[in-house]
Amino acid sequence: MYLHEEGKNDPLSSEPLQQKAMEILRLVRALHDAAQADDTDLTEDTELMMEREALDILMGNALLIPGKIRANIQVEAYWLRMENAVLIKRAAMEIQSMVHQLLFRHPDWQDYADMIIEEVEQFRGLFINWVGRFDSSIDPDDGWGLFDRNT
Repeated sequence: MYLHEEGKNDPLSSEPLQQKAMEILRLVRALHDAAQADDTDLTEDTELMMEREALDILMGNALLIPGKIRANIQVEAYWLRMENAVLIKRAAMEIQSMVHQLLFRHPDWQDYADMIIEEVEQFRGLFINWVGRFDSSIDPDDGWGLFDRNT
């Protein structure tokens, strides 16, 4: 099932963390689309290409979060759940960082930025609770010594 097809038949769609992730994705997509519409008359230059790359990275991070939440539902191994959680955390933090960076060039995007940052902060609270429910007794060893509490 694709992310945009989540709905009534998807039990994960009622999970508050997934709902918040989808809201972040919706807001990032709106900013991404608005930014793409704004730059149609601009010439190609290094700064514009870097901005487009930043917007694409922002979108990629917003897409990664609900995908990794979905992946975590399908695994029991503590180490794999924690690995996915780290990727989710990094993506959320990068979203906030990228939004702040983009504001330097586009202060008119402040409304988008404020909404995205607020959603990520709300997501963080839900995320902390979600990770706290992982069962560390189920296959805790990742073979690298990262998540094994016995090492």
